[in-house]
Amino acid sequence: SMSESFTFLASSRYLRLILSLVLSYGLTVNLTDVLWKSVLKRRYPDPLEYQRFMGNFSSAVGLSTTVVIFFGVHVIRLLGWKVGALATPVTMAGLGGPF
Repeated sequence: SMSESFTFLASSRYLRLILSLVLSYGLTVNLTDVLWKSVLKRRYPDPLEYQRFMGNFSSAVGLSTTVVIFFGVHVIRLLGWKVGALATPVTMAGLGGPF
């Protein structure tokens, strides 16, 4: 049942930490995305320019993701799980801060 699932989740320290990581990441991404897109709408009022920028940005994200997939494993292996897990929130805070 749902209550048994919540009880099991609450009983495990590691599951609670993973839950807080996932919820924090989702909240951070959503808040940053809303702010970022509102700035972009003002910067690119023309829909064609906005779509052009978003296309270029999506290409850059795809390339970055490919690089991280190949090298991210080594970051966790060499620096540990904690550094690997903190990389995303720290990066989001650094990049989202100016907005």
